Amino acid sequence: MIKNIGLILIFITSVMTGFSLTGRMSDKIKILTALKSLMHEFKREITYQALTLSELFSLNNDKYIASLADSIVKYLEEGMTLEESVKLSFEEADCTKLLSSDEKENLISIFSALGKSDFDSQVLLIENTIEKLNIYIENAVDSKNKKSKVYLTASIYVGLAVVIILL
Repeated sequence: MIKNIGLILIFITSVMTGFSLTGRMSDKIKILTALKSLMHEFKREITYQALTLSELFSLNNDKYIASLADSIVKYLEEGMTLEESVKLSFEEADCTKLLSSDEKENLISIFSALGKSDFDSQVLLIENTIEKLNIYIENAVDSKNKKSKVYLTASIYVGLAVVIILL
């Protein structure tokens, strides 16, 4: 009886691991989409209002990147430069842990460049960032579509194999 319960728990744990890995891939897509929305908001606000960088990052209302935006605002208000604020925030924020190092480096350099040029250059930078984020989102969706089935199938088979071995 206890052995059967243990085997069931092992199988469930294995399957849940597969679902967890798939969920992390979905979270990455949500984070990239939230960053893209933030860039659209930046473009709109830069075009129609004269806001400070702290005010721009305070506009974020997406739960997926809230820790990142809040951290950037906190560091800016403490007197750090935008570049320092962005680097520290990307290191600390939980949401950025799902991004690849290439994605992080590109986003850090883009966020750090905000406010360092004239209006037209900033709008162009934001438009280029949105295009890059679209590519990142496409890659993440493709990766999820390809790998999620593999993760789920592998977790089921590993769970079954362990259960069979222990029987």
